[in-house]
This record gives sequence, C-alpha cells and structure tokens, in this order.
Amino acid sequence: MPVRNREPTTRQVADEALIWALLRKGASGAGSGNPALIVWKEISPPGLYALPNDNSLSPEVAPYDVSYYFTAPRDLTISSVQVKGDAVALGSVNGVYGPATSAPHVTSHAIESSGSSTVLTLSATVGPVAKGDSLYICVVQDGGFNVNSITDTEGNGYTLRAYTSFGSTWIMWWQADNVPAAASVTMTANLGSPAHCVVMCLDITGTNPGGSFDVAGAGPTNSNSDTVTPTENFDLCLLGVADLDDAGTYSAVLPSTLIDENPGDGGATQPLATADLSQPGGAAGSPITLSAAFSGSQTPGNYGALALAILGIGPAEPIDLDLYVNGSYVATLATIPAGQATFNVVTNPGVVIPAGSLYQLIVDFGSAITGEAGNFLVNVGLTG
Repeated sequence: MPVRNREPTTRQVADEALIWALLRKGASGAGSGNPALIVWKEISPPGLYALPNDNSLSPEVAPYDVSYYFTAPRDLTISSVQVKGDAVALGSVNGVYGPATSAPHVTSHAIESSGSSTVLTLSATVGPVAKGDSLYICVVQDGGFNVNSITDTEGNGYTLRAYTSFGSTWIMWWQADNVPAAASVTMTANLGSPAHCVVMCLDITGTNPGGSFDVAGAGPTNSNSDTVTPTENFDLCLLGVADLDDAGTYSAVLPSTLIDENPGDGGATQPLATADLSQPGGAAGSPITLSAAFSGSQTPGNYGALALAILGIGPAEPIDLDLYVNGSYVATLATIPAGQATFNVVTNPGVVIPAGSLYQLIVDFGSAITGEAGNFLVNVGLTG
C-alpha cells in the first residue's frame, strides 16, 4: 500500500479519551495526483462533532492515502471508531477500481458532414448525457492535420487520443471523461483553415471516469479494419474508417456493429465516406479486430482505419481506516463499502498500542469520496 503522509510528529496523548476528526476536502489539481487538503482536529472531551459548513467535498477528488504519526506515552487502547458521511457517495477515479465487470456502451450518437463545402467548424449533438459519461468524437478531415481543438456546449475539455492519416486525409479520436449531466451536448471540431470534414460523436456510459482511454490500433492505410489489444477485461472497442473521393457506403463486418455512416459519392457532393463501429473487447491481452466493408471500389492510398479501446469499470474499492504500529500493519479499524451515499460505521476494535510505539492512523482512500457536498468524519477514541 502506498503511504503518503506528513513528517513524523510527536504528540502528547491525554489520559482521557481523545478524538481526532478527519475531513477530506477537494483541492485544486485533484485528479492529477495532487493530494486534497486534509484537516485533522484534536477534540476533547470525547464526542461527535459536526464539521463546519464550508468543509464541503468537491466532486471526484483523487484517491490517495493520508496518515498522521503519534507516539504512545503509555499503553493505549483504541476503544471506539466511528466513520460517518452524509450527502457523499463512495466511488473511484483515476483507475482505482476492481476488475471491470461489464463493457461501456454507446448511449447516444450523431454524425455530421460538411459535404462538398469546406468549413472552419463542424458540430453534432448527443444526449441526454449522464454524469460521469465519456464523450468521444471521431474527426475525419481532408487537407492535412488541421483540427485545433474540440469544444462543446458544456465546457468539457478534450484530449487527442489517437490519429492516423492516408494521403492528406486524417482520422482522429478525441475524448472527454467524467463529464457533467446535460440534456444535450453539442460537440464542435474547430479547424485552423477551411476543409472538408465529418464528425462522429458518441456519448458512452460505463467508462472509467479517471481515464477511459486504454490503447489504440496501428491505424493502417488501404484497410477498412484495424486491430487493438485491450489491457483490461470488458473494454469497448471503437473503429473509425474513411475513404476520400470513392463512391460507396460502409457497413459492419460481424461481430463489429455499425454506429453511424456517411456515404461518399466520389467527390461531387460527398467527398468523404466515413463510418464508426463498435465491438466488445473480451479478455485482457486478446487482440480485437474491427472491420467494415465498403460497397464500391476503393483507390489505393485513399482510405484507412483507426481503432481504439475504452476502459470499463468494476466495483469500487472500499475505504479503510488502518492502524500501523512502528511501520507495520496491525489492523483495519473500519471499512466503508462502496456505493453508499450516507453511512455511519461504528466499531470497537479494542486494539492495544504499546507504550513508546510510533503509530499511524491511515485512511486508505482505495476509492474516492465523491459528492456535490457533504461531510466525511473519522472519530477515534483512545483510552489509557
């Protein structure tokens, strides 16, 4: 277990029971490995103490461990432990999940083409979008790599995850994770100069909110298929295919499933023929080939494909309050199962800490605490 904590500090422990209250509060940079703010409070006499109203939790703060060192002046007994939370839910971010138990799935999708026109922006709308979903957009664009950014009506930030090219035409996948709920989201490709363009937009549910992108395929030219090898079980695999200036339409080759397609007419009004497809991943490490069929003749060098795999989620890990003495694990004092919005766990461990021992109370955030507001309180009663 990784342990990130403050420098060892000696504290005098009073004869009477002493209570420590722990608040976990979101901080800037959460989700990028920066610890959230931890406030320890020493409270005497013993009792339950509400935290101030301004100590609200930020949504989706990053999981990590926190601990504080104490030196026992005499034999101490952990006589009571309470872990309490309200208006919060236990979940996970940044990949801290158990093994995925199901694949993500496409909830809504849309496609839009500029046709024979060259454009600076091109948009399509998906929705309704649930909180925590991932938004993916496959952009096919002719005339050289020319997409400056992806934006949307909810202000989500997008990352370019994979791209390939054939001739002057590019296929690229952009992605935004853990997005807020919205009745609809309009996603826009912003180009640096006018070009022919097609956007294929996907709202995907059941993705890992801390980072749904797993791996990408090779992105071959002169192929309507691509192979991707997921690193986890139950990935969702996607394929974007495109053809420039050939007349025809795309269809799926089983077991791939067609999501959307834009037919090409050889360049008169629709120079770009495109499609996006999906296929369940299966076992980790097993290659998955997604394939499309094109109804017309294809000119060598005028078509290509790009696949990627998206991570699913499994049961969130619990939050543990662990006791370490002289650097060694002794006991788990309390465990909060995942998925609870309100909880109040009380235990009476009766664990004895020997006099002179350096001991740590470690809150192991195997899962994150998420919620719009609420308190997370740990009370530990010591007697001795």
